[in-house]
Amino acid sequence: MWRKIPLVLTIAGSDPSGGAGIEADLKVFTSLKVYGVDAITSITVQNSQGVFKKLDVPPDFLKKQLEKLFEDFEINVIKIGMVSSFAISKTIADFLTGKTVVYDPVIYSKNGFPLNNESEIIKIIEILLPLTTILTPNYFELKKISGLITDNSLEMAKKVLVDFCNLKALVVKGGHIEEEKERINDSILIREREKIKKYDFSYPRIRTQNLHGTGCTLSSAIAAYLALSFDTKIAVKRALKYTHLKILSSSKYRICKGKGPLIHFL
Repeated sequence: MWRKIPLVLTIAGSDPSGGAGIEADLKVFTSLKVYGVDAITSITVQNSQGVFKKLDVPPDFLKKQLEKLFEDFEINVIKIGMVSSFAISKTIADFLTGKTVVYDPVIYSKNGFPLNNESEIIKIIEILLPLTTILTPNYFELKKISGLITDNSLEMAKKVLVDFCNLKALVVKGGHIEEEKERINDSILIREREKIKKYDFSYPRIRTQNLHGTGCTLSSAIAAYLALSFDTKIAVKRALKYTHLKILSSSKYRICKGKGPLIHFL
């Protein structure tokens, strides 16, 4: 009798430094004992000091990647990262119906390099968010998606949940908020029986340069825990803890000249 192994598909860009993107996603999946398959949206020129160039995969090529994966594997959980154009978002959307989708709406790299076509960001969001289960934006991405002129993350998150009724949950990350404080406060807003409930999580802030790929890590860990059959709240709680512990263990090492990655085998 064959035994099934939990599986997650990641659709994202490639980071040759190994800290973020497809490379980080696959490391998370392996660390959490989930098998990962991937479709690449964009190839980048980057290292620990920044992103310098990107080359988008032609939409037809991405479509072929996805078609062949879906022909061969039973895919129910999908993590989406860097989506660099409207044409690519339309290609991805054709494969999302009926799936559990964790979307990390990567818009800019940490050094400010635009990873999306600036004029198409809203169109990409309008295509993918109606097919998303859990959204994991950072503060700046949440502000862009909500369209609100406010600094209140919870107001922005509630606006997005109202606008997109299909969303089951939205993670509000506190890392970019009140950076002088010694604790990070994260929240998850979950839609439960037509009501939105908020759950809070707090961790000590770790002062370190090794934060490359934290967003990718969190969203991938959520997808992995969902594939392992945890419910939404527990999946997010475990993913936040996993990410925090990787930041803590990685803070003791230095393997590059710039912003170091999370080291998943520690």
